[in-house]
Amino acid sequence: MAFTLPTSVQDRPVAVIGAGTLGRRIALMFAARGGLVRVYDKSEAAGEAAREYVGQHIAEVAGRVDGGAPGRVAVTDDLAKALAGVWLVVEAVPERLDLKREIFGQLDREAPADAILASNSSSYASREFIDQVAHPERVLNIHFYMPPAQNAVDLMSDGRTDPKIMEFLKAELPRYGVFP
Repeated sequence: MAFTLPTSVQDRPVAVIGAGTLGRRIALMFAARGGLVRVYDKSEAAGEAAREYVGQHIAEVAGRVDGGAPGRVAVTDDLAKALAGVWLVVEAVPERLDLKREIFGQLDREAPADAILASNSSSYASREFIDQVAHPERVLNIHFYMPPAQNAVDLMSDGRTDPKIMEFLKAELPRYGVFP
């Protein structure tokens, strides 16, 4: 079955898996277009820190994004709630291969069928943790360089990523002030 690109992305949330330093900064970038970003983390303290971080910086960052507007961040420890209706999922959990394998298996099973599944990993290529993924054509690395200070990202295929996703993200990410 061929992957279908997400539609109505401006009306759909983004999910960030992991509320650590990079996760909260990634959430900030996606919230800068006025939409909803859901941050999933099992740690209530990390989730609250992410919400506070975005709250402190959203007006400034949204002001630097062409067409930007302060959006909102919802924090949850319920993966199903985090993934409901999303067009993009960005994983930003600790650099442990076993954890990434487990999470990507869950994401593939539970995220909407047209959601793009991305890892922020700088240590592992996405091909290394897709053994539990039934649809590797929708998986890739989107490596962020400590946003919002640095707004460049690397896009890297898992070797089976649908080429349409790369072109789609090259067009879509700059709308969030993030440049592949």
